[in-house]
Amino acid sequence: MTLIGLYLPIFTIAAEAKDNILEGMKFTKIVTCDTYDKRSKNLKGYGEFPLVWMDGKSITPDVKEMNSKFIISFNKDTSTWTLLEVFTGKDGNDYACLLGQGKSRIFFNQLGALERPGTDL
Repeated sequence: MTLIGLYLPIFTIAAEAKDNILEGMKFTKIVTCDTYDKRSKNLKGYGEFPLVWMDGKSITPDVKEMNSKFIISFNKDTSTWTLLEVFTGKDGNDYACLLGQGKSRIFFNQLGALERPGTDL
């Protein structure tokens, strides 16, 4: 019975930390951004089209939470992919920032909810 009492607060703390993306260490990374229309046309030129898109949150340079969309575009012939973050700027325009790109197959966790991550990091 005491063992259960020790584990419950740990799980509660982990759940609270996951809900607040503003907590934790912060790093600066240079990303290239352009209007969503320009970035989208650029990717189409490379034969990449959206494969996965998700609604999420990110952090602004002044450390505030912001709504974003994350898109993985993919070219099935060349196996190139691009990860974009899309958000609406203060001017009302949609912008897309390139967070990463590569050339490889994209792997999905087929079971959807494994006990551990789908890949060893």
